[in-house]
Amino acid sequence: MIDLPTIAAYLPAVTDLATVGACGVLAWIAFTDLTDARIDNRANVLLFCAGVIATYAAPDPTWHLAAAVVTFASTFFLWQTDNLGGGDVKMLTMIALCLGAAFPWFLVAFGFCAVCVAFARGWMPRRWRRTKMVPMGVAAFPAFAVTMSLLQGGV
Repeated sequence: MIDLPTIAAYLPAVTDLATVGACGVLAWIAFTDLTDARIDNRANVLLFCAGVIATYAAPDPTWHLAAAVVTFASTFFLWQTDNLGGGDVKMLTMIALCLGAAFPWFLVAFGFCAVCVAFARGWMPRRWRRTKMVPMGVAAFPAFAVTMSLLQGGV
């Protein structure tokens, strides 16, 4: 039988694995958002799993849950006004669940990356420009990687 101290001993490794997995899922999201202009729900479910692991491992899970609720409320409004896609709403909410109190740092990096993607969109092949919206999944991948790198003490 596995007891709580045994689980706690492996928690940092599991959290790191979830972070690497979330980066891989965001790379998949970036590719599909760029090529198909949609974000698969399976990818959002995987991000949700990483978010649950990060929330469970956090000393205070309130920040993770609060970031997710606030993000969902604000992005849902943007979806209702047709300024953001439904997959983007789910993706950003799951990223907020993963990052918790570090989510504002992600938003700074995400804003910079989104502007870069919007400018680069003019040079993309026409077949990749299916909608007028900027592919936010492309901006989320490097922003998440940079945020996690800074949180881990890298760069």
